[in-house]
Amino acid sequence: MLDAFWSWLDEQKPRKGSRFETALKYAQNRKDTLMTYLLDHRPSEDMSDEQLEALTPWSEEVQTVCKN
Repeated sequence: MLDAFWSWLDEQKPRKGSRFETALKYAQNRKDTLMTYLLDHRPSEDMSDEQLEALTPWSEEVQTVCKN
């Protein structure tokens, strides 16, 4: 699924100066960081409810990481 997302990003031809172009560049420039975060924080069967909660979008930890 992630490979399909990155391929889709590469195929896009946004209008120069558009917010979409800015968003694409942002994602592409942070691909390595995003992939590391996603792969290092995959849920597993052994995780407690508290650990799973920390991975949710409303988690303060996730919001802090996404702001940087």
